[in-house]
Amino acid sequence: MEALDVEQEHAWFLTRLQAGEHTERLLARRRRRDLTLDELRDVFRRFMTTLVERDLERHIQWIPLTLRGKELDEAMVLAGESNISAPDCLHVATALQAGCDVLVTSDDGLRDAARPHIPAVKPEELLAAIHAKRE
Repeated sequence: MEALDVEQEHAWFLTRLQAGEHTERLLARRRRRDLTLDELRDVFRRFMTTLVERDLERHIQWIPLTLRGKELDEAMVLAGESNISAPDCLHVATALQAGCDVLVTSDDGLRDAARPHIPAVKPEELLAAIHAKRE
């Protein structure tokens, strides 16, 4: 989802630049994107199409955050044995219990704290790897 977020931000930025908005103004409000529903759907469609075209969709699993049983137990252990914040423990525990190979997050603190438990990368690193596979 965070990789898709990066793609949405990129699309928003390019759309606004093409409309003549100044870079400084865009950077100041980049977290308040205002893509239309059609633009959002187009970004999502392109993102998913890219995954399929590069035969990567089989490597991505959408995990529902159920927070029951083993996920919650794992989160409690992580909270007691690491400096990972309680909410972030839920993310790491869910990834671990789901058997994920890598955690993708734009949160630098979470990424650094999670690395002793699971490989963690920035969304941009994941996207670069996806784009490199195409070449």
